[in-house]
Amino acid sequence: MIKIEIKEISGYADKNLETLNESLKLVEKVINTEAFKDKVLNFTMPNGKVTFFYRPWHKKYSNAEVLDLIYSASEEYDGGQKGVIDLYLHLEPGGDGSVVGYGNEGDKWINTYETPFAGMSRPEIAGHIFHEWLHKIGFVHDFYDVPKRRYSVPYAVGEIMEQLAGHS
Repeated sequence: MIKIEIKEISGYADKNLETLNESLKLVEKVINTEAFKDKVLNFTMPNGKVTFFYRPWHKKYSNAEVLDLIYSASEEYDGGQKGVIDLYLHLEPGGDGSVVGYGNEGDKWINTYETPFAGMSRPEIAGHIFHEWLHKIGFVHDFYDVPKRRYSVPYAVGEIMEQLAGHS
């Protein structure tokens, strides 16, 4: 069973902290379901291939390897404990709504902007946090909003998380 552990947190207080904790409970619940496993294993590109989208210079993984990497929960910045998602979370003032947050490669922090956070549902927050955490275990996507970006591991699996969290 995959667990979530908040290692460090900043910027969240009162209602925002309660909303975040409820969203993280959804992540922990969803990641441990057969539905999540099945959706990741069977994710299919529009061309019918059972794979995620990778740019030519990105390392390519089978869907089963993606799932194994998720379940190992081995963040690149910290060996951590196997099967434990280690989170360093920061709620940052501002944001115009077009960008929910960010995580930088090699940086352990997941940053979320306060303005979009305030308008998001718990399943949306779960999807966002999971998307950003997927960067922490080494998955990338195009910086620019190109059509295939939504089929990258962070976007596609983040969307799977959000959808399943909405049905929990």
